[in-house]
Amino acid sequence: MDCRNGAVSGVRYRIDGAENLLAADFVVDAMGRSSKLSGWLEQAGFDRPRLQRLYSGINYATALFERERDDELSRATTLVQH
Repeated sequence: MDCRNGAVSGVRYRIDGAENLLAADFVVDAMGRSSKLSGWLEQAGFDRPRLQRLYSGINYATALFERERDDELSRATTLVQH
């Protein structure tokens, strides 16, 4: 993240070892329950954001299936929406 005047103003990221900055007026953490953003903000000296949960009516699940052969098809991912 990048900060200006005490507020998040963009996101820093790396591609092939080179650091880049994407400036933004509004930043959304969409990393889900495993997000580490709250900890990163706290380490940078900011208050930990207040947790707010909203019901979205959307669920997700992950399942692993084993196949006999080891090829690209055996590592395919399928998204099922209900």
